Amino acid sequence: MMIWEYCSEDSNYENNYPAHLKTFHPNGQVKEESFSKNGKREGKYILYDERGRTLLKGNYLKDYEDGLWQYYSLKGNLEKEINFRKVATRVLIRNTTYRAILI
Repeated sequence: MMIWEYCSEDSNYENNYPAHLKTFHPNGQVKEESFSKNGKREGKYILYDERGRTLLKGNYLKDYEDGLWQYYSLKGNLEKEINFRKVATRVLIRNTTYRAILI
C-alpha cells in the first residue's frame, strides 16, 4: 500500500510553484520524497527503505533524471553513481561509477 501526501503549504499548482510530495511505506516510514512543478518531477528525489535508510538520491529536471544520482546499500555504503545529462528529448548516461563493497 502506498500513501501520497501533498505536504507543501506554499505550493500552488495553478501558479507553477513546486509541490513537495511524499509516499509512505505501510509501517509509516517515508518511502519517497520528491518535488513536482507543472505536473512534472522537478528537483531533488530521495528513496528510503522501510527503516528510513537512504537508498537513492538524485535530481529531476523537467521530468528527466539530471546530474549525479547516488545508489546506496542497506548498510549505507555508496554502491553506484550515475551522472545523467539531458540532450534534446533523450537522456544520456555518462560516468557510471561502481564501487565494490567488502563485507
